[in-house]
Amino acid sequence: MNIAIHIAIALAIALSGCDMPERQALRIAISPSPGSSIFYCAQEAELFQRYDVAVQLIELNSADECRLAFLEGNVDAAVLPQSEYEVLEANGALAGLVMLISAPVSYSVLSADSSQESGWQAREVEMLIGDRPGLMHRRHEWQKVLQAYEHSRMLMKGEMNAQALVISGFERRSAEEVASDLKNWEFYGIVHQDSLLSSNGPFCALNAKWQGRLYLTSGVPMESREIEREVLAMPTGEKAR
Repeated sequence: MNIAIHIAIALAIALSGCDMPERQALRIAISPSPGSSIFYCAQEAELFQRYDVAVQLIELNSADECRLAFLEGNVDAAVLPQSEYEVLEANGALAGLVMLISAPVSYSVLSADSSQESGWQAREVEMLIGDRPGLMHRRHEWQKVLQAYEHSRMLMKGEMNAQALVISGFERRSAEEVASDLKNWEFYGIVHQDSLLSSNGPFCALNAKWQGRLYLTSGVPMESREIEREVLAMPTGEKAR
């Protein structure tokens, strides 16, 4: 099984590098999941180019493959559920928590009821994690990634059905199924991180591991508000351009 996973990761990285930009791209591992969908939509809308940052999304089959790709140093970052992040930490990986991305709307209900139907396996909070030294060294690039993320999140919020159609191509299932799943998830913005991870927040246990507070998100909140105003002011159909 491990050999098959290694082959899948190597193939995904090779395929994603076909159009390698001149500068070294930030590699982010994603898999079919709510949090990953935000980054996939950002790629398809060319938002990384818009915010002038080189990003390669390494499209893998599962969160387990994303974790393994990060653990072995094949990617700079990964979108992972909390349980996979804890496995990384147990293996001594230098994984910094950048930000929380998504969680089920009825978090406690979905966590307790695994029989509830969904196209996504995750029933827990998802997060963006990155290589700690790399997050600091390439801080300004990561801030641009977060700007693209915030723009993509606004598109998801305002044009869910259109974004579901985009995601359906990545996940190889119907847009209707994706749209139905999206309604059951909440997607967190940059400005939400303090309240989520503070001592009184729902994810306060992760506060001490939140590297993004110090190195990444501090310079983005004001820009994220400007992005929100800009996106909401755009005519429908023009927002991703």
